[in-house]
Amino acid sequence: MGTLITVPDLRRGGGVAHFYDRIAPYLPGDARLFVIGRRPDEHGALSAAARLVGDGAGLWGALGADDHGVLVVNPSLDARSLVRDGVAIQAARARGSRVIVFVRGWQDGTARAIDGRLGRAFAAAFFGADAFVVLATRFRVALRRWGYPGPVHTATTAVADDALGAVDEGAVAARCRRGGPLNILFLSRVREDKGVYESLNAVRLAQRRGLELHVVFAGDGPDLPRAARWVNEHEVEHVRFVGDVRGEDKRRLMAASDIYLFPTSHGEGMPATVLEAMAYGMGVITSPVGGVQDFFVDGEHGLLSPDSRPSTLAGQLETLARDSALRERLGLSAQRFAGEHFAPRRAAERLLAVVAQVRETPAGVVAADTDWFAGAGAAASSLTEAGR
Repeated sequence: MGTLITVPDLRRGGGVAHFYDRIAPYLPGDARLFVIGRRPDEHGALSAAARLVGDGAGLWGALGADDHGVLVVNPSLDARSLVRDGVAIQAARARGSRVIVFVRGWQDGTARAIDGRLGRAFAAAFFGADAFVVLATRFRVALRRWGYPGPVHTATTAVADDALGAVDEGAVAARCRRGGPLNILFLSRVREDKGVYESLNAVRLAQRRGLELHVVFAGDGPDLPRAARWVNEHEVEHVRFVGDVRGEDKRRLMAASDIYLFPTSHGEGMPATVLEAMAYGMGVITSPVGGVQDFFVDGEHGLLSPDSRPSTLAGQLETLARDSALRERLGLSAQRFAGEHFAPRRAAERLLAVVAQVRETPAGVVAADTDWFAGAGAAASSLTEAGR
């Protein structure tokens, strides 16, 4: 029996798509990625309706014809994902498949609704799952509060293999010791809840304090035109919006950046862009969101911002800008940590270990929770051994 994993169309990008694109080479031959959700060439309500019907019929057929023993669904905690994947879980149970729910994003508003009026509906749709995988221990706490009785494992997302080897320690040290303006990078969707305007205000304040900062905002998003207008209206110097960057352009941009600024308040699971910045040895300034607060040590892997006020962020920018030795120490520490913990092979092993546990645990027996960081690779290895 194999494993069927529902994924968004990999051409659309996004955290879930990038994760499975990165770990796909390390999945066994009996693991199949099954695409659901909006396609890049989809236009209009009729196209969407046809796709919904096609996805449902295709999934039902795949669960039956291919004899997949385990279904892995990857919802965010939002209404659309929960409805879609709740239906997928019921289909899998009807087909006799075991189910793992890998929760990717976490919307606090939806969590509050589940605490209240949506609690029974959520339980009815999702508590039939054999295990949950989450990206932060606080998400496990919420699932326990809602009454989920099965195992809840924590996991991590992954950084692309080429990012882990893009710069060595010598390059990080040389970048920190060179003179001239500092390159600041914001790499994400350009939208308000990702901290775009807090970042712009922080840069403006830091420049007024005499710091030479050249800033790049990389990514598309709904706030891109407004953010560009804001820069012109407030006369912030040396700010560029370069849109979506990928491949070699992205690697060059990250390798040349000194500080990564990402004060997000979005419902993040574990933002891969923070992990990528760590892999490149940048000085990272970010928020304690999602799984970041489980592993990121303030003053060791970068700087955690206690709030998103521009004055706070400007102070942290100034701290890193004026202390090249601190940037070097934080960058090297972050790079080593990323190389040890965020490799795609390790993320794949972790997921497959949970699959093995679910497959081998008898019905009615509740397996133990496990934590990815508690033993790094040890927990995954022990689970794999137990499943053999």
